[in-house]
Amino acid sequence: FTGRGVSLSVKEEYPFDDIVETLVQYGYTRESRVESFGHFSVKGGIIDVFLPTQEDPLRMDFFGDTLESVREFDADSQTSTGRETFEQVTIYPRKELVLFKGERDKLRQILRKNIDKKMDVPDEIREWLDDEDSDIDSIPGLTDLFQEIIPAVSFLDYFDESSTFILSETPGLIAASKKTEKIIDDLYAKRKKETWCAEPGSILSHDIIERLMEHALSLQTFTTSSGANNWSIKSVLNFQGKIKMVREEISRRLEEGWEVIVTTSFEGQARRLSDLFSSLNPDNNYDVLNSSSPLNIVMCPLNTGAEFTDIKTIILTDNEIFGKSYRKRKHFKSKKSRPIESFLDLKPGDYVVHINHGIGTFEKIERMTAGGVERDFLLIEYADSDKLYVALDQINLVQKYVGIEGRKPRIDCLGKKSAWNKIRDKVKESVEETAKELIKIYAKRNALKGFRYPPDTQWQEEFEALFEFEETPDQMSAIEDVKDDMEADKPMDRLICGDVGFGKTEVAIRSAFKAVMAGKQVAILVPTTVLAMQHYSTFRKRFKRFPINIEMMSRFRTKSELAKTKHRLAEAEVDIVIGTHALVANDVKIKNLGLLIIDEEQRFGVKHKEQLKKFRTMVDVLTLSATPIPRTLHMSMAGIRDLSVITTPPENRQSIETYVIEENPDILRQAILDEINREGQVFYVYNRVQTIEVQMIMLQKLVPEASFCIAHGQMHEHELEEIMIDFMDKKYDVLISTTIIESGIDMPNVNTIIIDRADTFGLSQLYQLKGRVGRSVRKAYAYLFYPRHASMTEEAQKRLKVISENSELGSGFKIAMKDLEIRGSGNILGREQSGSIMEVGFD
Repeated sequence: FTGRGVSLSVKEEYPFDDIVETLVQYGYTRESRVESFGHFSVKGGIIDVFLPTQEDPLRMDFFGDTLESVREFDADSQTSTGRETFEQVTIYPRKELVLFKGERDKLRQILRKNIDKKMDVPDEIREWLDDEDSDIDSIPGLTDLFQEIIPAVSFLDYFDESSTFILSETPGLIAASKKTEKIIDDLYAKRKKETWCAEPGSILSHDIIERLMEHALSLQTFTTSSGANNWSIKSVLNFQGKIKMVREEISRRLEEGWEVIVTTSFEGQARRLSDLFSSLNPDNNYDVLNSSSPLNIVMCPLNTGAEFTDIKTIILTDNEIFGKSYRKRKHFKSKKSRPIESFLDLKPGDYVVHINHGIGTFEKIERMTAGGVERDFLLIEYADSDKLYVALDQINLVQKYVGIEGRKPRIDCLGKKSAWNKIRDKVKESVEETAKELIKIYAKRNALKGFRYPPDTQWQEEFEALFEFEETPDQMSAIEDVKDDMEADKPMDRLICGDVGFGKTEVAIRSAFKAVMAGKQVAILVPTTVLAMQHYSTFRKRFKRFPINIEMMSRFRTKSELAKTKHRLAEAEVDIVIGTHALVANDVKIKNLGLLIIDEEQRFGVKHKEQLKKFRTMVDVLTLSATPIPRTLHMSMAGIRDLSVITTPPENRQSIETYVIEENPDILRQAILDEINREGQVFYVYNRVQTIEVQMIMLQKLVPEASFCIAHGQMHEHELEEIMIDFMDKKYDVLISTTIIESGIDMPNVNTIIIDRADTFGLSQLYQLKGRVGRSVRKAYAYLFYPRHASMTEEAQKRLKVISENSELGSGFKIAMKDLEIRGSGNILGREQSGSIMEVGFD
């Protein structure tokens, strides 16, 4: 590995094209923009690369073939960090096997010997033998042959005999190695029927673990094998604020020769603890542990203490001493992003808009000499093959064209400004017409004197303190935005855009509590009956300690129950009502409605949205969405509606590992079994009700070890309710469902989702479905299957590409922006109108 590192030094000459070729050979992926490990991009004489050995990507600036400088830059802003420059950088390979020419020749010799014995060798191997310059990435099943070339066969070869290994849960390691070998053997048995391949060998053989155990310390939670060392740790007593008892316990421990360490996360708390235990002479250096002192008070963010009997050491946190959990301030990495990025987002062939010259086609970035200075220019081609060179310092004059997907814009003629000016004038007129329409709706609400909610009450503070999780900074900011709007004297119309599971529901819960405390009623509108049931359960759990009446209106309720709820709403006997579109029916009268919360507005039809518009001139409206529809997002970005974005993930939340792959029964079976083996559950999305029963039979044959159930919108409401409750009670392993689970379902035990025919879903749908998993601290997986040997539309390919590229946490806003680009912004007023505001890049 180290022998294949390519070192580059500043002020030295290197063939520029050879470096690019080496990066490709070493497994780096060429992208238009470097954002994560393993990416590289070429822009003129600049190579950006994100090496696995660096925390930030590097920008290598060449002048011809001379490396002028190497410096760090920020992957989000794409600008230099200014922290560090390098005189030398070494590029290491990113893939397991990189063979130089001599090694490839040796491999060919070995292969020719094997081919004499293997008559069914595929054509690609024979072709590779004849092509001396080709690599071996596409040749399967050569593991054993590689071992004759590369001597190292396991990671143990990198350690000497004096090394010490620590094995965590040895029986689990042995079980995992058996499982891995079985998977490889099964795949080999199937693969060798289709093509020639060498024996797989032992990937993680038992002899490795046996060699390790000879010199290893084995740690496991429960002793299940001889020779294993158990953890000798005990929990400590929670003193519930009884300081006298704490002093007595610490004194007793010190007399018996114990070492006592008291921890806290707050400096003020550390000083308080020092005063409390001053008679015991604690060490007052809060930053460093003094080994010579038996009692230390240190700054350390621990939640729980522990007792180590063997070494006579006890750790007490301020949680155990004072009997309460103090909220600890966490630091989140700030993320800088812009909805529309710079030229780094452009690819050859993209349409761009120059504010002075109109729409053209971006060709490339070209390095030219102008005024005696060599610089990079954007080359834009217009009609009649006219070319415009734009210096990068004038990039603010150019913007990527955002129009309706599939509709090609008319390319303007360079120098003929009259046509472009006409377009700009037409757009200006369209904007003015739209503004007049918007004035009728939104100026009216601004002129109205809305209900002004009072400041938070003591009950509000107590209610919010009962929230069992730590609020993220973005979540707190959104909550404060909503409260400020409610306490203002004009009706609220705010959009909360946040990823699935990032805490939008808690924002809604606190705003609903504030409205009820002011004597107002709250209506919560959701798109599906299943989500209504989920929210009903969540709200009842959060409000159970307070005298607040909560009801639900959906098809899970009988006609008599719905009639009773409608009567109680009209008499203001219900404080909070949660329901589907039944809430906007003409016969529903809410006597004192003060707040309307709309969850996932994009799921409602045009008819329902028209009914909702009347509320915006009457009451406060709060809209929640992970991926708002393009029109809603555009209105918020234009300032017509207020916007709060939640991009910070909850603590310990992990990104969802996403795979977009062809249909593969082996992977499907293994994905289900892996989740079941860790005692989890699986969502299997199959969006065709007519054949969903047949699909369940197929899955039962494929994975007989699992139990399956079916849920879809055409089921009787009581049957559907029972199935969902049984699945939540873990009576089934796999729920085969239509997109009825798309919105808001919160089941932390489900951490694998498999989507059949992912190519037929919209971008927002895919992201919402993927967000049904990963709602706990467990690693979550999403498998998006598309049909084998079937052509996909260009739009479907783009959607799957976007969803696979944006798998990190907080990607909902990016995906909504991408949806805006793919689908176009639509009409702001929700109905057809001549002329589109976003038809041109500049509005």
